[in-house]
Amino acid sequence: MGIRSAQGSLLLPFRPDSARRFDRISALDLLQGRVDPARLRGRIVFLGSSATAASDQHPTPFARQFPGLLIHAVAADAMLRQDFLVAPAWAVAAQLALVLLALAGAAFLLCRYLLWVCAVAGAAGLAGLWLAALGLLAAHRLVISPVPPMLALGAGLALMGLIRFRSEEQAAIRTAQELAMAQDCAIIGLVSTVETRDAETGQHIIRTRSYVRYLAEHLATHPRFRRHLGPEAIEAIVKSAALHDIGKVGVPDAILKKPGPLDATETHTMHQHTVLGQRILERAFRLAGADPSHSFLARGVEIARSHHERWDGLGYPSGLKGEAIPVAARLMALADVYDAMRSRRRYKEPRSHEEARAVILDGAGSLFDPDVVLAFQATQERFRLFSERHPDQDLDLD
Repeated sequence: MGIRSAQGSLLLPFRPDSARRFDRISALDLLQGRVDPARLRGRIVFLGSSATAASDQHPTPFARQFPGLLIHAVAADAMLRQDFLVAPAWAVAAQLALVLLALAGAAFLLCRYLLWVCAVAGAAGLAGLWLAALGLLAAHRLVISPVPPMLALGAGLALMGLIRFRSEEQAAIRTAQELAMAQDCAIIGLVSTVETRDAETGQHIIRTRSYVRYLAEHLATHPRFRRHLGPEAIEAIVKSAALHDIGKVGVPDAILKKPGPLDATETHTMHQHTVLGQRILERAFRLAGADPSHSFLARGVEIARSHHERWDGLGYPSGLKGEAIPVAARLMALADVYDAMRSRRRYKEPRSHEEARAVILDGAGSLFDPDVVLAFQATQERFRLFSERHPDQDLDLD
């Protein structure tokens, strides 16, 4: 702290014991003769009030309230001891140079090293600035405030660290999106090779995935479904929906491409594509060393095996009933039936949206979960529009 007047200023060397270093005598004791004259002999005496009510109280580095009378005593003591604090003329230039150096150092660290390394180096830099300022004060009584360069270093590291974090976050998001897109392309390409054997095209995959998304997003807040259909779960279900008929790769062409009705043996063989799909995916996961509990992998197995189960228990391959059918498979069941009715095959012409809707509504409680049917009712216009915008333009029935 310093005192300033029209003639100049003085930086005072306050200490933790400054208030106790000076002998204080009550005016009342002095007037009533209770003070030994020897206590005053040869000393400099300051007269004044130290009472708080006198409003002559000032903050110092070591006290919130310090009497103005004692500040004069500290000043006189400093002059007698020649114990002055000095703020050199070059102090401002030194602070500015340190600020620029701190900012340059922060930029260098964040361009070259990991964030945790920058944090450690920044903490070391802050401590170094503080210790250097204390060293100059103790050794040479020079006052050069470390606060501006410390603030510059801290703010520089924080701001540039935030910019770098956001940049890395955006790069990670782009990488994740690219990986997800590559995964989607690989899945659709793989499954499309299977579906071309069954007189279907990749459009069937695109459509059914969208139908599943419509149903899942509508049911996400439903009391029966909300714990199964969080945002990540929906993405896993939609992505894995493309794998629902992967098991058809093991069904002979004579059955897949038969233009007429299947006999009992052929029907049994066709039904096995659900079990084959489950086995194919589980084997692929084992060979890849993947965790089978991963949401995408688990939903893929559920959909491949159970998308032909019925709500009333008369479906295949396991005859699961009601809530025993996985949620993902229930959504896929309705999406698959709707798309099958709306698509042209070797053995049939496509049905209209109204005809497909009537079949689905009639199947509530027998073919489908009633609440999934209600979700279809609420989103049916989206089904219709998407179906019309993504027809099987390259279908080859020869």
